[in-house]
Amino acid sequence: MSKGNVWYQTLWYFIGWILISLFCNAINSLWLGIADFLPYAIRAILAMVVQGGIAMVIFYFIFLVIFPDVHKMSTKADKKALKKKACFESAKKNQVGNKILKAEAQYNAAKEAAVKAKKVSNIAKANKNIASIKSICGSKISQAIALQKAFAKAEKTNSPRLTELKSRKEIAEKNALAKIDERNKIIAEQEKIIAENK
Repeated sequence: MSKGNVWYQTLWYFIGWILISLFCNAINSLWLGIADFLPYAIRAILAMVVQGGIAMVIFYFIFLVIFPDVHKMSTKADKKALKKKACFESAKKNQVGNKILKAEAQYNAAKEAAVKAKKVSNIAKANKNIASIKSICGSKISQAIALQKAFAKAEKTNSPRLTELKSRKEIAEKNALAKIDERNKIIAEQEKIIAENK
């Protein structure tokens, strides 16, 4: 999910669309001359592979710009802040008044950027943890429901597997309830992290 500048992202998407059109037309002009000798199905498959392959490669790099890895950005911001701090310490040590003020301003700006990047990274991690636990919990609940239905069906037909299904159903229900408790706890913790980092 992107939370960046929509106009900037739209511009990059538009650039990708233009590049795909240019590259596809350039490559298609090379092989379409001999395409008349190929069956229609082969031509269609080749055109699809060319266009799909080009789109995949171009949009891979466009999406790296549109949806950057916030964790890497946070690490880079921390490293930059450390470098600016070293420059500031060096300027203080050398007692150069003009450079001290400039280095201090650069360090403060880098430190502020690092804090912002860390907050974005923390929010992204928390959202990922929430989505993960919801998915796992949903799976356990679905498993318990499926076993409840299987047990009810076995009960109606007086199946010889009734005892086995009852045992499996009880275990699945216990696991689902435990996972629900874990989900609620994790979601509360992660929502607190999100609130602290906004």
